[in-house]
Formats: sequence, C-alpha cells, structure tokens
Amino acid sequence: MTEALAVTPARAPVDAWIARCAAAVDALFARPDDPAAFAAVRAEAAALVDLDPDLTHARRTADALGEPAAHALRVAVVAVALGRRLALAPAFLRTLAVGALVHDVGCALVPTPPPRADASARRALERQHPTVGADLLRAHGPLDEVVRAILVGHHERLDGSGYPFALEGAGVPLAARLVGLADLHDTLTRDRPGRPAVAPDRALSLLRGPLAPQVDADLVAELEALLAAGGAA
Repeated sequence: MTEALAVTPARAPVDAWIARCAAAVDALFARPDDPAAFAAVRAEAAALVDLDPDLTHARRTADALGEPAAHALRVAVVAVALGRRLALAPAFLRTLAVGALVHDVGCALVPTPPPRADASARRALERQHPTVGADLLRAHGPLDEVVRAILVGHHERLDGSGYPFALEGAGVPLAARLVGLADLHDTLTRDRPGRPAVAPDRALSLLRGPLAPQVDADLVAELEALLAAGGAA
C-alpha cells in the first residue's frame, strides 16, 4: 500500500495529461475542420515532451480509453520515446508528437465503405487517409514539414510496398519511420477486424523477420530496447 501511494503523485500529472490529450484528439476527430481543435492537440503534444511519462504506465492508461484516442496516444508516447533514444532535439520531438497524435485524422473524413464493398474497395478507401489528413490540416494554415511528413508517410515502407506514394529507403523521412514503426507495432499487438492481436514479443519477431524489409532495422532495435526497459504492455 505504501508503495502505491508513493508513486501516485508522480503519475498524477501524466494521468491528467492523458485525459486532456484524449479529449483533444477525440474533439479533433469529431470536428476535423475546426482549427481550434488542432491547436488543442498541438498544445498537448508539447506537454507530452515536457512530461516524459513512464512508458508502461502511459500505454496501459491509454488502453482504457476509447478509439481513436487510445491508439493515437500509444503511438505518440512510443514515437517520442524512440526519438529520445536517438537524442533528437526537443523541437523535433514536439513536432513528432503532434504528427503522431494526428497521424490518422484523415480517417475522420474518408467515406465509410458500402456494406457490400469488397476488400479491394475497402482498402482503396482506407488508403486515402494519409493525403486526406495532410490536406485537411494544411487548410488550417501553414503545416510543419515534420507533421506533414508523418501524415503522408506513416504507411510508407522502406521496400516500396507502402502507400500512398510507394516511397523507398531514404525517401521515407525519419519522422514517418518513427511514427510508422510505432503505429505498426501498436496495430500488431491489438485486435483488428479479422485478425487477433499478437503478443509484443511476437510482434518484434515479425518486425525482425517477415516484415524486416519494410522497416528500419536500427529503429526496430531501439524499439526492442525501449520496450525491454519500459515494459512491453
């Protein structure tokens, strides 16, 4: 009991931030054309970099949230933690956090596929969300290049198998690689329609094995070290 009481005050600011950030992300997805909603997410992204939360606690707390906030927060926390391991500048980490929190905002505007749409048609609609999201936020005013790179590039893959532009190798910006890896690992370890979640260790094995051509091997090694140090929940 004493130990639990001792750690609670340290976690209180993180829990408060998660609640605020989740509300901001949900508001942006509900009102994607509202510049004030985007501004609120940007403010919470800066707070994430200042807080530097415990990885395991932040991810487990986010798990209790609804989507899309839960996924956005988990991806942002992991991407920023990876960026810290690379000793990236605080200013870059802040824009990285913004991009990670809004990487899927285009999904809010992509039409829902018709009930009888086949898998190919559903996939084609889904693959619109990176460019839709970038166009949406650009309409709010000048969009930071790092944020734009994340919005457009988080589904690009190093072997050219990604979308929307089939970029390859160095053509995939670092910010997009960081968020793309955090996004892919989170997706693998959570249930998705038609595919059950895999264990975190299994997800890492997939990233080192069958999926290795798609991802940055150095970042996968950093992710493995990060999860080993902070828990793989």
